[in-house]
This record gives sequence, C-alpha cells and structure tokens, in this order.
Amino acid sequence: MEEITMKTMSYIKSETVRLQGNDEKTKQHTRNGYDKIDNCNRNRVFSKPSQVLVTFTNGDLDQTINMKNEILEHYNRSQMTDKLAVQFRKDVNDGQILFEIDQYGHIHLKK
Repeated sequence: MEEITMKTMSYIKSETVRLQGNDEKTKQHTRNGYDKIDNCNRNRVFSKPSQVLVTFTNGDLDQTINMKNEILEHYNRSQMTDKLAVQFRKDVNDGQILFEIDQYGHIHLKK
C-alpha cells in the first residue's frame, strides 16, 4: 500500500427538513440525498446525514470520498461534530494521521 496526501476537507452538517404535501412534492428531497424518517398524514420529516468530504491527490488524480465513518471509528465516537472535524484536520496537518491507498484504489486511515 502506498501513502496518499489530503488536499482538501469539508465538513457538511446533517440537516432535518419538515414538509407538507404529496409524494410528488417530497420526491425532490429524496433525490437530493434526504431519507424519510417520519410520515404522519401529510407531514413528512426528512433527514440528510452529515458528511466529511476529503479530497486526496495522488499524482495527477484527485479523488473525493466521504471519510465520516473512518473518522468516527478512529476517534471512537458515534456522532460527527464541528469540533471533531477541526481535530481531524489538525491531526492530519500535524502528521498524526496518515492515509494509504490499497491495491483496489480504496483509501484508508493508516494504522
């Protein structure tokens, strides 16, 4: 496995939306990454999970992936927060966290 470097990182908070209307009106939200979590009469609640989008560079190739689950596992946490995203960025910049790419092209935190 070879090491790879982080180019950029952005933390996108989770969102919850409450809507009234028919299925046609709410389909737009499911197409935009929201999951329906509650449905009562014509009131619908949608949620979009948080993401930590990290762009890696390996020569001429840039690849962006959601590293949220790997970060939560690394810090032994169950929920992503602003503070944890800042800590992750700091640890990467300080060289405490490194990344590697396996033979299949999957990127992982180096252990």
